[in-house]
Formats: sequence, structure tokens, C-alpha cells
Amino acid sequence: MNTRACSFATALAAAIALIAPTATTLSELPRHLEREAADELETVRAAWPDWWSDGVGSAPREAAAARVTQARLTAVEGLDALARLTGAPPDEELRRRLDWARERLVLYGEHTWGGALYWVTRYGKDLNWSYGDAWRAERAAGRFERLGPIEAA
Repeated sequence: MNTRACSFATALAAAIALIAPTATTLSELPRHLEREAADELETVRAAWPDWWSDGVGSAPREAAAARVTQARLTAVEGLDALARLTGAPPDEELRRRLDWARERLVLYGEHTWGGALYWVTRYGKDLNWSYGDAWRAERAAGRFERLGPIEAA
């Protein structure tokens, strides 16, 4: 018999017995830690990574809003098609607004989680990323014209 393995299994069983599973919400974790272990937790002051660096799980509200909006756009497009089947004339303003919304949903999904940079701006050896006022100036100069107007339709 392997006594090291037995000792490890015994220690593991004892540690697991100390764990009490609890059904909770994600927002409860920081409150629990503050209540139960605040003086044991170290404060680390360091760079804060971009919000999307942890993937889809880092933007649940935004991802949910995009999914709900996609479903609603599809429903409105279906209702518009039914209206035309009953003789209603095509609504060009509605079509324009739906196209505007659908394109922005695609841009959200592709920019945030995909690789559609070439669709927005050309790749290049000296590609530099601008932020804030510099980005707005580049956009005003036409670099990102494919994005269309910033204002809602």
C-alpha cells in the first residue's frame, strides 16, 4: 500500500469536509469576502486589463442586450414581411433603421469577439491604434468610414 497516497487522500477528504457548498449570486462573493476575510486579503495596485480580455463572460449585460436586440430585430422583420403579405407597402424608413441596428450588432459582435478588423480599416505594417480625441480625428478624416454615422438613425 502506498502510504503517501493514503495520507494525501486522507488530508484531501478532511479538507473537502470543510467545504460547505452554497447557492448564491456572483455579487455576493465580494460582500462575503469583505465580511469574512477582509483583513486577510492583500490589496494589489496594478494595471487593470481591458474589460474584454476575459472573453464573453466579462460583458454579460452587453452580450445579453445584443442577443435580445437580435431576436427583436428578427421579430420586427418577420412582422414587416407579414404586413407586406397583407398588402401594406414597404416601409423604407423601417428598413433603413433595421439595417442600421443590424450592422451595429454585427460590429459589436465582430469587434468585441471576432476578427473583422480588415472590414473596418486596412491592416498595415505600421498600424497604430488611437484612442479618445485622436481616434475621433481619424474617424473624421475618413479612416473608419465603413462604421457610418455615430448618431442613432
